[in-house]
Amino acid sequence: MIAQEVVALIKSRGQQKDKRIKVSSYLRQLRAIHAWGQEKGADFTTWRQPVLIVNGDHDAMVPRGR
Repeated sequence: MIAQEVVALIKSRGQQKDKRIKVSSYLRQLRAIHAWGQEKGADFTTWRQPVLIVNGDHDAMVPRGR
């Protein structure tokens, strides 16, 4: 499934939608993202095993910018 299909599917859902997050939660996420962006990047070239990164079932994520 491509990203546009995922977004369309999410928008079409009428039930089981996530609750909107509070502004304070949104701002905490932005501060955490900013702090993470200021850190030195990890050197993933030394990793030799596959890695799967996923979001949890109830994660409320900061939307991407346009």
